[in-house]
Amino acid sequence: MKKMQEKSQKTREAKLLAKVKTLKQRLADAEETLRAIRQGEVDALIVETSEGDRIYTLAGAEHPYRVMVESMNEGAATLVEDGTIFYCNQRFAEILNTPMERIIGSSIFPFIEPREEKSFKASFMRALRGASKGESVFRAADGHSIPVLLSMSHFPAADIPGSLCLVATDITKRRQAEQALQKSHDELEIRVDKRTADLKVKTEQLEVANRELESFSYSISHDLRAPLRAIDGYSRMILRKIGDTFDEDTKRKFNDIRLNVHMMGQLIDDILAFSRLIRKDMLRSELNMIDLIREVWKELNSINPDRNISLIVNSTPLGYGDAALVKQVYHNLLSNAVKFTKLRDYAQIEVGGYNDGNENVFYVKDNGIGFDMKFYDKLFGVFQRLHNDPFFEGTGVGLATVQRIIHRQGGRVWAEGKVNEGAIFCFTLPHDED
Repeated sequence: MKKMQEKSQKTREAKLLAKVKTLKQRLADAEETLRAIRQGEVDALIVETSEGDRIYTLAGAEHPYRVMVESMNEGAATLVEDGTIFYCNQRFAEILNTPMERIIGSSIFPFIEPREEKSFKASFMRALRGASKGESVFRAADGHSIPVLLSMSHFPAADIPGSLCLVATDITKRRQAEQALQKSHDELEIRVDKRTADLKVKTEQLEVANRELESFSYSISHDLRAPLRAIDGYSRMILRKIGDTFDEDTKRKFNDIRLNVHMMGQLIDDILAFSRLIRKDMLRSELNMIDLIREVWKELNSINPDRNISLIVNSTPLGYGDAALVKQVYHNLLSNAVKFTKLRDYAQIEVGGYNDGNENVFYVKDNGIGFDMKFYDKLFGVFQRLHNDPFFEGTGVGLATVQRIIHRQGGRVWAEGKVNEGAIFCFTLPHDED
């Protein structure tokens, strides 16, 4: 009995060894087949299916084709209509992070992320009828997702009905860049929203401050004018009633009082006019600058009838800006030119302009007393006067007003001068609203 059991055990062991040998041989044959496929040494494959054996020829997998495909930076694979992969290049295997021997002969669908499978199958079916392009997501052997750009097209290989050529480009880095860009965009939007909110608050605060400043300006104007009127009125009354009894020095002092009162009144008017510039709405339009110059000159000529002044109007292009404000610029500049040529027997003022790229340049030039360029920084400041001689009246607001007007309209202003050789003041205006 014992001998029979030992004999049966040996028989089973022999059978198992035979099976192991057979399996090893089949594995070796499979490995050799895969090697031959990759090397382009196989012309066809016989695949067992539920409908019987099917022969797949590999006429499209000749060596030159393989060399080209293997050198591609994109993953490439050849599939049949049921999704079976019967060839792929090394890059395709790298994208899936899966050995080639586990890919070839497998279905493509397990390598697709489940959430993308429906969309992929629709693209796959379109490709069987011609071609299909789009994005999808592969699923690697370790489970991580790989976003890819896919291109699938019908591949008419001999004896392989419904074969497809699939090319996959790994767009992981592009997606990461897009995500980083989107993150930056979102962060930027948050910062913009915050700054917009801060700006809104500051704007509201500024509007409140401007209203308070406007109220303060009018209050100061009223409060200052009342005592000035009283000083001027009493001075005039004293001079009228008992002025005949005063000596010349006393009369001169009273007249100086009245003169300074009037200067103070003019200064208040200039301050108010200057402050209103930031509140005045601008109505931009095309301007005939020569017409504006002639209007201003007519006004100035009427109040200086005894002056021998020559106005030379050179070629001047059209301007674009607020007519009233630009007229004020010419009024201030021409008034200064008239004022600072008082000492000339023959005063000459020259105006004109020219095109300079995206803007027009306009100028007012005179042969007056000029100025020292080392004091240029004071030239356009409020209450800054380069000539304190009482012979040249003024409050030091005129050029500051010119600068503010031009800056509000998108222009620039500058000047050049030499002592006793005259000066030239220039400003620019854009061609139009752009």
